Amino acid sequence: MPDITLKNLPPDVYEQIRQAATQHHRSLNNEILICLENRFSTSQQQKQATILAKARALREKTKGHLVTNEELLQAKYEGRL
Repeated sequence: MPDITLKNLPPDVYEQIRQAATQHHRSLNNEILICLENRFSTSQQQKQATILAKARALREKTKGHLVTNEELLQAKYEGRL
């Protein structure tokens, strides 16, 4: 596999990567690889496109329907004892 060296990485970006790596129990290298794979993966882009299409269809379907506070509360407590 090819290697890459990052130069002039801003300190705040480095810190964000370091914190994410710690949170996910990964090395910095593995965290960066995961981020790059998620960004450039074709399947990831297809998933995002599918999600966006569903959201747009739902938005169009519910266009003009304003949700009332009562409906929100009913949905929130539905199925709770």
